[in-house]
Amino acid sequence: AEFAPTLQEFQGWLKSGGRMVLTSMTPGRTWYSRLWDRLVRRLPNILEGCRPITLADDVRQAGFRNVREDYVSQFTFPSLVVYGETP
Repeated sequence: AEFAPTLQEFQGWLKSGGRMVLTSMTPGRTWYSRLWDRLVRRLPNILEGCRPITLADDVRQAGFRNVREDYVSQFTFPSLVVYGETP
């Protein structure tokens, strides 16, 4: 719900059936990727305010359809790629 209003604005820029892809840091799913969660809590400025979030529910609440997400870990850094289509 936090990001839904901003995501609704994206729909104004996309045609019907347009696709949006977002990538964000997400909570870690393995012990080693969860180290990033701890690091961000203890030293929030180390990643310049980046924090673990999940966006799929916000994308759905914003009205996108066919929403899907893929978890990616690159060099232990946990990311979530979220896809959605405009109605």
